[in-house]
Amino acid sequence: MKKIFIILVILSFTYLFGNTLKVGVYENPPLMYAENGKIKGILPEIMDYIFKKENIDVKYVYLNFSEGLEYLENDLIDILLGVGYTKDRSEIFKYNTVPLYDTYGKIFTLKNTKIHNFFDLKNKTIGVLKNDIFYLGEKGLKKIDDTFDLNIRFLEYNTYEDIFGALIKKEIDAGLVNYYVGMMLYKKYNAFETPISFYLINAYLIYHKDNLRDIIHKIDSNLTNLKSNPNSVYYTITSKYLHNAKIPLWITLILTISLLILIVLALIIWVMNNIIKRRTAELRKQIQITKNQNLELEYLLKSLKEYTKELNITKEKLEKSEMLLKSIIENSQDGILYVDKNLNIILANSVFKKWAKRDFNKKIKENDNLKEIFKGEDQFFDEIEFSLKNEKNFIVEKPIKRLDGSIYWVSNNYYPIYRDSKVIGIALISRDITKLKENEFKLQKLAHYDSLTGIYNRNAGFHLLEELIFLSKREKKPVTIGFIDVDNLKIINDTYGHNEGDKALKVISETIKKHIRRSDILARYGGDEFFVGLYNCKLEDARRLEKNITEELKKLSEKSKINYSVSFGFIEYNHKETLDSIISKADELMYKNKRKKNSNR
Repeated sequence: MKKIFIILVILSFTYLFGNTLKVGVYENPPLMYAENGKIKGILPEIMDYIFKKENIDVKYVYLNFSEGLEYLENDLIDILLGVGYTKDRSEIFKYNTVPLYDTYGKIFTLKNTKIHNFFDLKNKTIGVLKNDIFYLGEKGLKKIDDTFDLNIRFLEYNTYEDIFGALIKKEIDAGLVNYYVGMMLYKKYNAFETPISFYLINAYLIYHKDNLRDIIHKIDSNLTNLKSNPNSVYYTITSKYLHNAKIPLWITLILTISLLILIVLALIIWVMNNIIKRRTAELRKQIQITKNQNLELEYLLKSLKEYTKELNITKEKLEKSEMLLKSIIENSQDGILYVDKNLNIILANSVFKKWAKRDFNKKIKENDNLKEIFKGEDQFFDEIEFSLKNEKNFIVEKPIKRLDGSIYWVSNNYYPIYRDSKVIGIALISRDITKLKENEFKLQKLAHYDSLTGIYNRNAGFHLLEELIFLSKREKKPVTIGFIDVDNLKIINDTYGHNEGDKALKVISETIKKHIRRSDILARYGGDEFFVGLYNCKLEDARRLEKNITEELKKLSEKSKINYSVSFGFIEYNHKETLDSIISKADELMYKNKRKKNSNR
């Protein structure tokens, strides 16, 4: 009954706000959250900026995550923010193109709970967000549990804050949460951040209705522009909420634990050495002075035993800290290697060994020498030598070719290791950044090519036209510039649907591209308009090209029964005119030809 009432209320709002974009949000601070009845956070502020710019009226609907998916599927909301990609979700919902942010799963627990790696979760009760990707995704905790037979008992909650509440009540042993949420809430609940981090994802906005494609395209376009500008509101807003962002936890833990171990060990050794020396000296002195002071001698021996016991306890703590450090290194998602100055391997974690086997067919074990294992990898040794010689850390990003011929990207971080102010070796932390590079290349492609037809976009096309004109002036060669407009695209869209309209644009652009030379330029001006730049081409040659394109489009129209027809306007470039004036003349001529064509029908 309660659920029916909620749906009726939502349907009432749908009626009242029919022209309003309904955006679902859930408790996910600092990315999005509700405070005093208002929706706040990084994503709402960025989206409000975009909505205001695009004159989109918006209403936020505050739900838990599971409700958000249900409401979206039933079209009670239009968009849900901050959702990771899974195959099951993609069969129901559509994703935008540009990620809103990236994050990863993090395990939090109470202090003094011994959870340091995945195997410590065996037979534990873990709180998870219902339908969360870190819980049910392809690389989620449920999959890890099934793989390693950890026998984890999962309890599902509606919000991340519910998970921390259950943790403080000791209803669960640990909680799985979004990294950003965890770093914002764990101190409030006196929780403890474990070293367990996994499943780096991109988060998107998802939608269900096809008629939202234009709005989603506008959002993606704005996100692309904002993320490409380091001074944009995207980074200003993000910095405002994440000004206390930390160095990655595994690095902080390694450095902190190492420093504490060195300080404590040095202090203990110094204190114990001084105590032992002083007590031993006193003992010898007392023995020499008198043999009758046995009581004092026994007391001194007892003190010595106590200090020795304390030293053994300290040694045990040191061994436990070393085990923790090794566990962190071994469970790191990055490849870690440590060699001495002679390039003998002191330590290599399982990730680095796996990559070496996969990419170079090299088996690595401690005490081996790198030069014997990686013969011929001169660039690798040059990087190590640079770090040793200059005694400073540096980062290099580079592609690596695997044995199977595929390429992946790594970010190699080299750190000199010191002892007594002298470099004794080099540590290498190697991270797989293939996904980041792929996204970077995709953004570069988006900046220069039209997403529908695959030809140059307007900005890239004009830039290349200017270069073509400059070359024409220098080489004194003719250049003809043409403006091309698709006839009756609206009729195709209205009669056959927008998919056929998009297909028509592709067919026409492919036909034009087929008839021009590789050195010529073809770009989409926007909508149903194209322009070409034909180097070393006179007007009469362009008109022959026009005839050939028209004839082939006519043949294609007869086969598909859809009229693929275009109107042309070719102008031979005059070096005394500007590019804008020539484009304008070609545009006018094209429309003149279109009107003439329509009047002859």
